[in-house]
Amino acid sequence: MARRFGQGFRSLTSLRGLAADGMQRAFARFPITITALFGLALAASLTEAEVLEEKLMERGGGFFLVAALASLVIRLAYEAAPFRHARLIELGFAVALGAIAAFQIPVDYAAPMIVGGLILLVPAAAARANSEDLPVVLGGLGFAAALGLLTLLIFAGGLSGTLASLHYLFGLPVPDRIFAQTWIWTGLFLAPLFALGRIPERGEVNLGGRILLDRAALALFDFGAFPLLIVYTLVLHAYAAKIAIETELPRGQIGWMVLAYLLTLFGTLIVTGGHERLGRPATSRFVMRYWPTFIAVPIALLFISLYERIGDYGVTEERYLLGLAGIVVLVWAALQFRPRFRNDHRVLLFLGGLALLLSSVGPWSAQSVSISSQLARFERAITAFREGRTGAEQQALGALTYLVRADAGDRTVDRPLAVPDDENILTAYANHFGLDLGRLRIDRLQGSHNQDRRPVDLSGYDLMLQSVFASGGERSSMREGTQTARDPSIGIELRDGAVVLSIGSETAAFPLRVEGRAVKAGEALPRVLDLASDGRRIRLLVEHWNWSDPESGEGEQLRRLHGSFLIRRADWLALNN
Repeated sequence: MARRFGQGFRSLTSLRGLAADGMQRAFARFPITITALFGLALAASLTEAEVLEEKLMERGGGFFLVAALASLVIRLAYEAAPFRHARLIELGFAVALGAIAAFQIPVDYAAPMIVGGLILLVPAAAARANSEDLPVVLGGLGFAAALGLLTLLIFAGGLSGTLASLHYLFGLPVPDRIFAQTWIWTGLFLAPLFALGRIPERGEVNLGGRILLDRAALALFDFGAFPLLIVYTLVLHAYAAKIAIETELPRGQIGWMVLAYLLTLFGTLIVTGGHERLGRPATSRFVMRYWPTFIAVPIALLFISLYERIGDYGVTEERYLLGLAGIVVLVWAALQFRPRFRNDHRVLLFLGGLALLLSSVGPWSAQSVSISSQLARFERAITAFREGRTGAEQQALGALTYLVRADAGDRTVDRPLAVPDDENILTAYANHFGLDLGRLRIDRLQGSHNQDRRPVDLSGYDLMLQSVFASGGERSSMREGTQTARDPSIGIELRDGAVVLSIGSETAAFPLRVEGRAVKAGEALPRVLDLASDGRRIRLLVEHWNWSDPESGEGEQLRRLHGSFLIRRADWLALNN
């Protein structure tokens, strides 16, 4: 017993020593970062205690968070390749960038862009001396981050659980504020402190990181990620071919799909790029060698999609960021022709981080460019509205909604309107320009036909399905008119610009087409819609339809369709058994 107790005590002492050593190393390496983290935790703590106003917390918290990340970037860059006056540069960079972030806090997207840019610069700075270190640096940083998360769960979660148990089991008074303070100080100071203490110094990560990637992650990427990347590349190229053949521009969220593809591609290349290609599967070698040719078509799709969306609805922060990502990738791809930068993924992280930082402030920032674009859109739309052009009111309302949300509504008038406290700002500006908010995005996105007392042409069809409600992404059962009890189950849904009809085990997709062309998003549907698919034909007697709002982020798609369906039994084996 004494022996076991001694072993346990020595283990506990060893763990305590390891934690103390990590914290000591953190204070020695990152004093400015830790000071900024302490300021962040203190500001959050005082705000929770209602000593500090929330507005001051937003600015102060933004300052300290950005200062902590900025100082970490400079310190890791110095450790990778030392330079003179490092501490002074680190302090100046942290204070300057923190002040910029604090000033930009009220601006949407500015602070997240600054933080995102610095996060990208962290591994790029740590691997500054050698491009082959990047995968291992990422592994070391990931391990440190995981340790910080574990610290949060153990300390904050454990202490909160203990206090809650004391309260419920013994009735001891435990104020709710103690729980909040526990999570604040652990999450914003103690956990990051432990994580900083475990960030490997240069030369410490090679053995462990290489073994971890070789034995675990490498196989997963070789037999999972690389084959899937090839498949998805083929999908994007097939979609591009479809656009070229049908001369139809991309739908919906193709820009975000391309961005996700590029992030996956480059993430996979970064993690696995430092390993020998010999002995790797052919799919992995193929992607690693020819990846620059993979991105040409997806990038073209991204810019074509942006061209269409910006032409219709102007620039927004989301579209700005998509375009920025495309430009960064294009610059990175062009650098591949220079042997010095070929497959040096640190440059990609550096370009992405620098682009986000530079695009977060100034007249070229995401919100500044978006506001200018929406102002121009509003001016064109309001002029067209006064001339009585169809659809102009919807465009004007869409632009005005954005401008009011971005606190730029006063730029649409010579002098700001005097808006009473009890009146909505958007309503006041809409009324000023004679716009009807009740019609916002409704007339163009939905419509109906009255089928009552209209003759129905049943020639060629012998099955009617009445009062059908079809919706996007959800299969609905249909009520029949002449269907018998022996007939199989019938279902319908709207998917990818087509009506998908299922009868028994048979399924067919009928693309929405009018007069030989695809139905455009927001287009009014005709009263009678004849569709075809591989020799099958159906006729829709449309009563009501509803399109998704293209400015809501849902993409351009038909969300709901109500009417009656005419079907030919001869087209379906399940209806002839």
